Amino acid sequence: MHQVYISYDPADENFALQLAEDLSAYGARTWIDVRDARPGRHWERSIEQALNESGMMVVVLSPEALVSKQVAMEWQAFLEAYRPVMPVVVVPCDLPAPLRARRPIAFTRASRYRRSFHELITRLIEYNTRVRHIEPLIWPSANSSSRRPTARAETASARRYVEQAIRGLRGRHEASGAGQR
Repeated sequence: MHQVYISYDPADENFALQLAEDLSAYGARTWIDVRDARPGRHWERSIEQALNESGMMVVVLSPEALVSKQVAMEWQAFLEAYRPVMPVVVVPCDLPAPLRARRPIAFTRASRYRRSFHELITRLIEYNTRVRHIEPLIWPSANSSSRRPTARAETASARRYVEQAIRGLRGRHEASGAGQR
């Protein structure tokens, strides 16, 4: 399973940390510098190692992130290495063409957080980045042939799992009052 590198500008740190927590809670292996990098002089080396070990990137975008040389260097390095980059827009801004072409996910309204998070989880599943295995709900019985479930059954199972995860997320965010961003 791929590790997901989360790139962001310090102005968007609270959102990036919350996103990393939520993704981790639903099984994605995430790497974010403030939580995972080694402190001190090894900071840059930790970031470089994480960039090399991560199979995909979620880049948190805002006007501040678009002028950040570090954020630009990170997403451009991923694109040059032909690794997936998923743009997440937290403040409306004019994205560069390479990011616009990657179907950005808008997290610009707090009331749409759950819907946007659902879309992000769905894309992570598409790229096989989930750590937890999703068991299809429709398995052949002991009396039937040992054929695997159909792709439709697996897709339906994944869809049910994502819906269940979003319901759990909704409850967590409503309980914590995070829905009032």
